[in-house]
Amino acid sequence: MAITRKFLKGMGLSEEQVEAVIQAHTETVDALRADAKKRGAQPGELEEARRQLSALQARYDADTGALRQQLAERDYSDAITRAIGGEGLRFSSKSARAAFEAALRDRRLALKDGALEGFGDFLREQREADPDAFAPDRPAPCFAGRLGLGGPPAGGRSRAAEIAEQYQNSLYGTKKEEKI
Repeated sequence: MAITRKFLKGMGLSEEQVEAVIQAHTETVDALRADAKKRGAQPGELEEARRQLSALQARYDADTGALRQQLAERDYSDAITRAIGGEGLRFSSKSARAAFEAALRDRRLALKDGALEGFGDFLREQREADPDAFAPDRPAPCFAGRLGLGGPPAGGRSRAAEIAEQYQNSLYGTKKEEKI
């Protein structure tokens, strides 16, 4: 509300009282203007500051949104690693594991308390769809030695022949007799 002479006269003040109030009000306004000028505040500066604040707020919101997305992706990757390790899954190859993880990311199972909800069902579906992607639970049989008709080992001398020579050398020495 503006303080005007008409307003003050309407309040029932005398001419002298009106003049005193106007004088005091003018001094106050002039002092405020001088203070604002001294601080360097221009009318457009406040609007510019608000525009800058809005731009900074928008950038902050975008950056925090991107960071939240990265954290969510990291948490999901960690949950995948824990789920695979917790089940003791072994894959037939690195590409089979990559395909399994890609399918799991595409399915985007819900993450609750660091665990993937519905992982067991997803695993069953994947085992049925591509059983060769998973390594067998038991290791393949391993045979010691060569299979075949026998004979000397590929290196020429057998380990038994080497041990026999070492034993003979320890008993009789390694000197060879000279011919006369």
